Amino acid sequence: MIRAAVTGLILLLVQFAPAHDLDLTLIKLIRNGSGRTIEVSTSLSRFVKTAGLGDHPSGPSLDIAIRERLNIGPNVAAEMRVDSPSDLLTWTVKLHGETDIAGGRFDKSTPSARTIISTYDGNQITSEEVFDHDKPKPIFLGMLGAGIQHIVSGLDHILFVVGLALLGGGWKTLLKVLTAFTVAHTLTLVIASLGWIHGNPRVIEPLIALSIVALAVEGLCRKNRSANESVVLRVVIAFGFGLVHGFGFAGGLIELGLQGNLLAYNLLPFSIGIELGQLLILAPTVLLIRAVTRVSQEEGQRFVMAASICLGMIGCFWLFERLF
Repeated sequence: MIRAAVTGLILLLVQFAPAHDLDLTLIKLIRNGSGRTIEVSTSLSRFVKTAGLGDHPSGPSLDIAIRERLNIGPNVAAEMRVDSPSDLLTWTVKLHGETDIAGGRFDKSTPSARTIISTYDGNQITSEEVFDHDKPKPIFLGMLGAGIQHIVSGLDHILFVVGLALLGGGWKTLLKVLTAFTVAHTLTLVIASLGWIHGNPRVIEPLIALSIVALAVEGLCRKNRSANESVVLRVVIAFGFGLVHGFGFAGGLIELGLQGNLLAYNLLPFSIGIELGQLLILAPTVLLIRAVTRVSQEEGQRFVMAASICLGMIGCFWLFERLF
């Protein structure tokens, strides 16, 4: 019965191939003289799905759907760019006068969808807000929420943090491991924001899956290592794969065009949100493991071993799926 339940859980989880779309849309309102330019950047695949445009929508159908969301008529010429490899749709229109556009969220199909509206006076940004449930929030709070949402909605990121918890140790040890992971992915975010390195999703996604497999293997082998060896190895694993996960965190922001100063400005609240999301996952996992261990040390070890095996199987499935 237990084996059947575990098998069913694994099969259920692997069906949800983790995507790292942030559910974010960026709208730039740029004032130039008596007119203004509106630029919309959003995920192509998510927009096609939420707008109900079918599998292979035409350019005109994409254009019409965008105009409907912004309340812009067909008599104004617009430019649209589609970048399929990065899954980015960019739509730009130049308006004369003070024509009103629909405010609030660009995508209202899911509760997690957020819209960043950045207002410019020429090249100078004057204000920036995040619309969440049609209510504007300061950019700090909005990006903080986006960071939490990103970590708790990415199943592979969740399982990696769970894998860190399964390695055991006291809170001091876990803090060292989590700090190594935090420093690493923050470093990646900064490097990505400066444009020095661009992560390739075809490489990053399999490596994220491999990180889960590596944690599972370490969880199964930890009894054969000394305490000091185990802590050092965990820190090394957390730091190394933290660099990889950082590209997964940064990818959605960079694809939207949040580069240079604008990306750097939003990195701090987004990174803090990621850390809070990790703690929301780590704390209850550790408490659950300790509760089982209090009942019986042997049962606690069996629980950790079984959970590590499950993580390894899921990670292997995602690894082969993303490679082939």
